[in-house]
Amino acid sequence: MKRATLDVFHQGEQVSTQTFSIQNTKATCTQCKTFGSLEIVYGRFNTSSALEEEFGKIVLSCPECDTWMNGILHQSWSNQETLEVIEINGSEKEAIMDEEILKISPEFPEIFNEAREMERQGFKNAGIVYRKSLEYLIKDYAISKAPSESGKIKSSPLAAVIKQHISLELLRECAEGATWLGNDETHYQRKHESMDIEDLKKLINLTIHVILAEVYAVMYKDRMR
Repeated sequence: MKRATLDVFHQGEQVSTQTFSIQNTKATCTQCKTFGSLEIVYGRFNTSSALEEEFGKIVLSCPECDTWMNGILHQSWSNQETLEVIEINGSEKEAIMDEEILKISPEFPEIFNEAREMERQGFKNAGIVYRKSLEYLIKDYAISKAPSESGKIKSSPLAAVIKQHISLELLRECAEGATWLGNDETHYQRKHESMDIEDLKKLINLTIHVILAEVYAVMYKDRMR
């Protein structure tokens, strides 16, 4: 992780500067193809960005050949002083997962990013791997709530785990929807023909956000007692 001072903008006007921690600066240079940690040349942070929009832009340079590359920043869920580089020169990097998701399901991010890479390379079965990542996330979440039932949860169908072990209604609805669309990726004929892999990814991301909302709500409630 690197530290950098960025120009801070609000509604298009610069209002200050602020020092942030910058994650995910390792990438392959678009010119010399060397993989390594890129240097930070310049960055700007937008305080008026809404959820799911870019929070800022960053210019990075290759230490080997001095090629400059443009990146897009998102703000970390867990620390507002941390920004993550999620795209460089129009190419998405691996999805960065909040540390609380890593605690709940250590294998989920790896499987999810494997599906992203398959999708980028044009593999038609990427949706099946997205579906697999969802199963890991939901079952690990359920196990975190009921460790004594770990064996039963691992061996049960995903739909049954959602029905029997997910009590939060919004989470259950998101997970069920993602499961249905994930199952469509394995079937000869889709049941939800108006939806595709993009909708599946959105529902998985919604599932992640609902889990995080619950985790952080409980965390802050406990801290404020």
